Amino acid sequence: MRLNIDGTDEQYAKEFDECESYVKSFYTIKCRVENLRIEGSRPSASRVKQQRRNITLPKIELTKFDDNTKTWLSFWGQFKKIDEDDTLESEDKFQYLIQAMKDGSKARELVTSYPPLAENYKKALEQLKGRFAKEEILIDTYVRELLGLVLCQAKGNTMGIRSLYDQLMTHLNALESLKVTKEKYEAMLYPLVESALLENILMVWSREKIVIDDSKLTQLLEFLIREAEAEERIKLTRANFNTYIPPSSLDIQPTAAYIVA
Repeated sequence: MRLNIDGTDEQYAKEFDECESYVKSFYTIKCRVENLRIEGSRPSASRVKQQRRNITLPKIELTKFDDNTKTWLSFWGQFKKIDEDDTLESEDKFQYLIQAMKDGSKARELVTSYPPLAENYKKALEQLKGRFAKEEILIDTYVRELLGLVLCQAKGNTMGIRSLYDQLMTHLNALESLKVTKEKYEAMLYPLVESALLENILMVWSREKIVIDDSKLTQLLEFLIREAEAEERIKLTRANFNTYIPPSSLDIQPTAAYIVA
């Protein structure tokens, strides 16, 4: 753009404003181009997702259900994804269901009693749930597991605090997944868990427990994990101490400077 040097002040002002407008437009376009360049250099979400898909992962094998009610939750936790997958046809889901039943089990016998047709998939699944996955049966199973743990401890077949805590949490988490929450059923669960403690641990717990707003069961589980961690620290310290070799016991040969001729 050429300025009019022979014009009036009004013309000068107009041309100056136009120049300013061009400069602003130039820098605006420059910023947009720079932003587009930066955005283009970043990997897009689709490209990142594609890169992740290119990673070869090990094949996941279906958990086999073997009539044991204790294995139902682990089986269903995996198979539920297949059941809820809208991209799979019902006849394909039926084949996966058959494959997930252990050979020779009553569960497989029940499922295969239905012709593997799309309309029979839901029927077979509901029959399977009705026979092996009734909520009251599953709850009874895990409560009995807790009772068995208590009896095992009472008979002297004791285990470490960490193993005890892990087994307790396995059964309690299974019950919680069945909506038997620690808060709702504390009156039943707390005495069972407390009865599983060894006498020396129970004495420490009796001295340490205090009445606060938190549930007694939660306090007890927190106490157990602290005791387990303390026990592991003690074992680690002792292991390091037993492998420590004091300098005086090392076979150190004198250097030439200290050898008396």
